[in-house]
Amino acid sequence: MSPCPHPIDPIDAQALAGGAEPVVDARASEHVQTCASCREQVAMAVQLDQSLDEVASDLAAHDLSNRVIRLRPFSRRELRDLSLWRAPVGLCVGVFLAGLVALTLPALTLSEQAGLGGMAVIGPLWMLVRTLPRLLAEVLAVGPAGLAALSETLRRQEGLGLAALALLAPTAFGLSRALARARR
Repeated sequence: MSPCPHPIDPIDAQALAGGAEPVVDARASEHVQTCASCREQVAMAVQLDQSLDEVASDLAAHDLSNRVIRLRPFSRRELRDLSLWRAPVGLCVGVFLAGLVALTLPALTLSEQAGLGGMAVIGPLWMLVRTLPRLLAEVLAVGPAGLAALSETLRRQEGLGLAALALLAPTAFGLSRALARARR
């Protein structure tokens, strides 16, 4: 079989395999009827769809959602059960002990320990300074959409909208206090 001088786009092949209209080139369906290599490309897309459907049905048969999504909150007994929290607690204890060992090593003098402490403070501050402009830009970009969603919620479900509005009150209070301190 000779290669096609004008092969169809893979997106069009996938669309035709699914029975939809071509996306990139509107004449792709007519071209597939006359070109054997493009027809083979559509057949391969059909086979891919079928194999993905088989995999999806196999995954649905295993019912992974029960193992991934927790449908109820932890009970009090589960919250106190150490076997459930062994890994996170162990990691926290390990990091804490590693920090203590690093600070008690005789190879570190007091000035070197102070330098490590300074770096521990400067590093996060530097990251905060670097990310603050992006954070502000994203908040300003998302703000109008958030206010629109809040107003829509107020219109449709008044109780939920008022609750969301009440949750904004502590934020406004904190912001006004911060701005008052900045003016001094």
